[in-house]
Amino acid sequence: MILESKWFFGEKYTVDGNPAMKLKQLPVFEIDGDERELQESFLELLIFELVRLNLLCTVVYPDDLQGQQSLYTLIREYDVVFVAGKTDLPLQKITLFPVINEKTGGGLECVVGDGDSFAAFLKLFLERLREMHSRMPVWGCILIGGKSSRMGLPKHLIKDDSGKTWLECTIDILKPLVDGIIVSGAGDVPESLSGMMRVEDIPGVAGPLSGVVAATRRLPQVSWLLVACDMPHISKEAVDWLLGGRCPGCWGVVPRMEETGYFEPLFAWYDMRAGQLFERQLQEEVLRIGRLATHRKIANPIIPQSLRDGWKNVNTPEQLQQVKRME
Repeated sequence: MILESKWFFGEKYTVDGNPAMKLKQLPVFEIDGDERELQESFLELLIFELVRLNLLCTVVYPDDLQGQQSLYTLIREYDVVFVAGKTDLPLQKITLFPVINEKTGGGLECVVGDGDSFAAFLKLFLERLREMHSRMPVWGCILIGGKSSRMGLPKHLIKDDSGKTWLECTIDILKPLVDGIIVSGAGDVPESLSGMMRVEDIPGVAGPLSGVVAATRRLPQVSWLLVACDMPHISKEAVDWLLGGRCPGCWGVVPRMEETGYFEPLFAWYDMRAGQLFERQLQEEVLRIGRLATHRKIANPIIPQSLRDGWKNVNTPEQLQQVKRME
């Protein structure tokens, strides 16, 4: 006879649309089981497999926790957090308990149900992570307030042939595709957008990094579709392609042009965990937002030829005239 372990997930969570995610909606898992050795063996095996998939994991113990806030902090730094031991917190649960199996002999084997293997559990666990990741709120962050020195007027207030500003057009495209929208930066906006949520740039910090950090601080538990206000050809298809690159372990999708290899950080998607990377850049006074594109947790797919117009920005009156001739 050998001692095996068997585990299952606790009840499913629901999403209520609140951008402040509840703990049970986040990949924080309580490992419930009386035998410490069993917990440690299980976690060692599971984390080994998750690290191979580029997932950053950590283990904490109930005595180390200082309420729910400590877990909210950890999940902005790690893809998965395991709490080794029972708590009173509303967490996803993985329950371990010993069972006796007389069919095999020797060693410690981890199984799920009758005859299932650890591989079956891992498949179930990864499916749960993908489900949780897909339900993470995505907010649009539209950057305005640049100097527009070459254009000579605020670019977000430029109007198309229908009389709508570029800012209004961008919001119209994003609204059905995201859970919410923030306009980041100083400047006037059309009367139609007077009720739009806004954040101001970080004082004393110039450039788009300031606007991004302002947004991530305002809503730290959502992911972000970042869009500059001077890209008049963004499309639903381009947004769908960007968001289609999301997956557990990926902290951002910053695409690049095939010919030049240039990164396009101002029409990109960033996971909530990218917030800590932006903050680190701010502390190091590295204000070039494109630096984040080379981080090992950021994906850099090549922009499909059919979607490339979405990443064309307009900086000068001459470029603006070219755009108007295309409309």
